[in-house]
Amino acid sequence: TYVSEGAQTFYAVHPSSETSTLVDGKVNVEVPSVQDGTFSSASIAAARADADDFLVFRHLVSFVEFTIDKCGTLTFSCGSDIAGGVTATFDEDGALLDYTQSGSGDVITVDIPCSGTYYIALLPEVEMEYLSFTLTNGSTTEYILSTKPRTMTRGKLIGLGNITDRFNAQPPLTGGVEDLEIVEFDW
Repeated sequence: TYVSEGAQTFYAVHPSSETSTLVDGKVNVEVPSVQDGTFSSASIAAARADADDFLVFRHLVSFVEFTIDKCGTLTFSCGSDIAGGVTATFDEDGALLDYTQSGSGDVITVDIPCSGTYYIALLPEVEMEYLSFTLTNGSTTEYILSTKPRTMTRGKLIGLGNITDRFNAQPPLTGGVEDLEIVEFDW
C-alpha cells in the first residue's frame, strides 16, 4: 500500500512486491516468469480509493489453473509473451479505466513441491497459440495440451482440471481439447 502524509487518495497492490510502483497515478506491477503456483501469489490485483472509500481490488492478470499428482519443476508456454509488466489507471471511484502490458517472457516456471492445485498468472491479454507444459523431475516430458488457439483476457481463468494422466501416458498424449474439459470463467 502506498501512503504519503496528508494523502487523500490511496493505492494498494496484492500481493505486495518490491517491483510494484506508483508513478503519476498509475500502478505498475510485474507478472513474474518464476512463480510459486499459489493462488495468493497469482492473484495480482490493485485498488484505488479516496480517504472516505473502501479499496476494491481489480485483477490485473489472466490465470491458468491445473491439478497435478506429480512434483518437480513445471514450465508453461503458449506461443506468446506471458510474463512482463502491467500498468493500470483507475478513475476517482476506483474503477479500472485502462491498462497496458509489456511482455518480457514467453515461458513461466512453477515449482511443484507436491501434488495439488496450482495457479499461473499471465499478462492480462494473451493470444494463446497452444498450451504447453514441460515437467522436469529426473527426466523431462513435454505435452502440448491443446492446439486450439484462444484469447485470454484480464480476470479470466482457464481451468484445465487434472493434467497428471497426460504426463503418465507413453508416449505423452498430445492433441486437441476434445477429450479434455476446459472451464473458462471471469473473476
